[in-house]
Amino acid sequence: MLTSATAPWGRAVAYAIGSTAVFGVASVIGLLGVQAAGLRGVAPGVNIVLGIVMIGAAASMAVVHRRRQHVPVHVSRHPVLAAAGVGAGVAIQSFGRLLVLLAGGYRIGTLTDGFVPGLALVGLMLAI
Repeated sequence: MLTSATAPWGRAVAYAIGSTAVFGVASVIGLLGVQAAGLRGVAPGVNIVLGIVMIGAAASMAVVHRRRQHVPVHVSRHPVLAAAGVGAGVAIQSFGRLLVLLAGGYRIGTLTDGFVPGLALVGLMLAI
């Protein structure tokens, strides 16, 4: 998708914007506070359920990929918007990274005095 000769820089920037937007939302949700939802600690049962969900998602992605091998390649009418969508989709599927950024945003929220400094530090975390 990103190696096409059609608008390569536009696609690359759109992909980065799409994935960064998803990661930014996860970080800001963490910044606003996970404890408000009553999530004080993780029980072993939660880890088991999350592990099973991740295994199921990986298996379903493998099955879908194998079934689509013979589908003809579709050329997008809007390659830059498609690249942004792919970037957001890849970021959403990156469950571990989303959890790390959520936890990072939460920790920044607990260590800062206000929303503006916290938001600046979340921006720094995303940039790094």
